[in-house]
Amino acid sequence: MGDDGENATLKNLRGIQASLADLRSETMTRFDRLEARSDRLNVAGMRVTMRATAVRFDARVSEVEDRVAAQESRTDRGSSAERMACAASEIDRKQGTRQSETIQPS
Repeated sequence: MGDDGENATLKNLRGIQASLADLRSETMTRFDRLEARSDRLNVAGMRVTMRATAVRFDARVSEVEDRVAAQESRTDRGSSAERMACAASEIDRKQGTRQSETIQPS
């Protein structure tokens, strides 16, 4: 009867050990699935963040381009008038006349 008690105890311990091993493998499988899901969610989150950043960047670049275009249009208007004044001054200098003398009212 002593051998039967030891055998039953060993049998129970082996059964517990086997169930712990099964539990461990099930836990690892579940953990792997959760980790894969977490990775997919992280990737999705990064894609959303990257897209939002790209949209904001495009908006800011467009804003800067608009400002540059506005500045260039102001500068072009001013510089063409300046160029005309400089050309007139150069002509006056070469001719020895003043701009006020060359302009005659109609």
